Amino acid sequence: MSGVDRSEAVHAATAIIDPSVTTSVLSFTVPPPEAVAETLSRFDPRSARRSSLMSSLERDGSASSPLLPERYELGPLLGQGGMGVVHLAKDRDLARPVALKQLKGTPPSADVVERFLREAQVTAQLEHPGIVPVHDVGADEAGHFYYIMRLVRGDQTLRRVTDLLRAGDEETHRNFTLERRVKVIQQIALILHYAHTRGVVHRDVKPENIMLGPYGEVYLLDWGLAKIAGSPAEEPVELGTPLGAVSETRAGRLVGTPLYMAPEQARGAEVSPRTDVYSLTAVLYELLSLHHYLGEPASLQALLDGINERVPAPAEDYYSARNGRVPRALSKACERGLAKDPAARFASTLELENALQRWSEGETPVLCPATLQLWILDRWRRAIVRHPVVVAMTTFVLPTLGVLALLGYLGWTAFSR
Repeated sequence: MSGVDRSEAVHAATAIIDPSVTTSVLSFTVPPPEAVAETLSRFDPRSARRSSLMSSLERDGSASSPLLPERYELGPLLGQGGMGVVHLAKDRDLARPVALKQLKGTPPSADVVERFLREAQVTAQLEHPGIVPVHDVGADEAGHFYYIMRLVRGDQTLRRVTDLLRAGDEETHRNFTLERRVKVIQQIALILHYAHTRGVVHRDVKPENIMLGPYGEVYLLDWGLAKIAGSPAEEPVELGTPLGAVSETRAGRLVGTPLYMAPEQARGAEVSPRTDVYSLTAVLYELLSLHHYLGEPASLQALLDGINERVPAPAEDYYSARNGRVPRALSKACERGLAKDPAARFASTLELENALQRWSEGETPVLCPATLQLWILDRWRRAIVRHPVVVAMTTFVLPTLGVLALLGYLGWTAFSR
């Protein structure tokens, strides 16, 4: 590259940089060239080799990765779920913070380890912006299984947002309008549709597993209970579970979270993408109305009976001065998505997303006199946007001419007499 070309290239590159950013936010820990050269002179590549975890498990049943303590520096606890805990960690090699998920308890059973490793592999193979990527998987010298994920920079789950909305928090209501809440569900619907096209059903869609980032990011977390197409079905839900645990993910015979579980999932029947449609609609219903679609069941048995038999009240029945009332079109979408019969639901989460998008664009279906009025007003609004001059003439000029014509006629009639 000539000097002129290089100068032009540098100028073109620097032209797209925000001039207000004067300091790089990146962090580098690479040693100086002299230290690197000295290290390379006595470097043994075999000392940095790392065997495959899966190969180790298949070969001798053991699993070890002595590089974990050196590469990853374990930090504070970030959160925990049904099977695992998540820590903040530092990747020393790449000088970046990451999330490290480990199994709860020691020693874990073979079933728990299998589910944990399957979660890591499923999540790693679902490459979507709304699914947190997995960077690494292994086990340390103590036999603690782990996998490394990108650190999601955000501390708001949809559960927290819903709780704040329900409590009437003014700032949350201002930030999470009805339109924005619908947009969040649309993004989750598209994530699920992608997974469904890959033959994966999530089976644990709930507010706790939806993370909202500070820059508009929406993530669907925790694929540990994902159902892979072709894998055997689990047994039905086990009764006797305390009601306090119905919002928690439970492994074993109880596959999923009862509060958001579809009827066929609670019965242990075959699940499909429409199972996730049901769970996501339950989340939508609660996010819009700020009430669970089955109210507050007194026991797990009552909850399961409600899942299989009870027809929920329309979401539009709930009203509060702060939250308002759920629009009729969205209430009808919730009704369809929560149908007991999978065949009566939306055929896919994409179809649900399309219905929400039509509402967002003002394409209100005519369901009653009130929605007819909304439909007429929306068509009039669109006409104003697309043909302002014509609408202005229709609205003001033509009526004015009509009035003048009428007055002229009346005057001429009076004069003629």
